[in-house]
Parts: sequence; C-alpha cells; structure tokens
Amino acid sequence: QTYAQTSSVKEEQNFVVFVDYTIGNPQFKDVKPQKIKGGLTVTEKQVDGQWKVTDFSYFTR
Repeated sequence: QTYAQTSSVKEEQNFVVFVDYTIGNPQFKDVKPQKIKGGLTVTEKQVDGQWKVTDFSYFTR
C-alpha cells in the first residue's frame, strides 16, 4: 500500500510505503519464522525539473 501527499508550498512529495515481511532461519528447525510489519517514508523534492529523493526512513508498526 502506498500513499502520497504533495505540498505545493515546499514543492515536495511525501510517500509512505507499508512493507510486511517474514524472517526465517532454516538452520534452526524449532524457531518459527517471524512476521514483521514495517514501512518506509520517502521525501522527494524537485531539483532542476526532476524529482529526487532527499530523505527516507524505516519504521515498524
């Protein structure tokens, strides 16, 4: 799921991407895989007519 918000004041776009993934370790049969809910926030700004990523961060939810 991706959400985008644009701000004409700062000429920047902020994206939030939800990422769910599973961590497993096949070496240990008795350890169950863990499900992780995470995501990324990405900020883009327009530089010389092109959108470029200026900031990003990872989060868990």
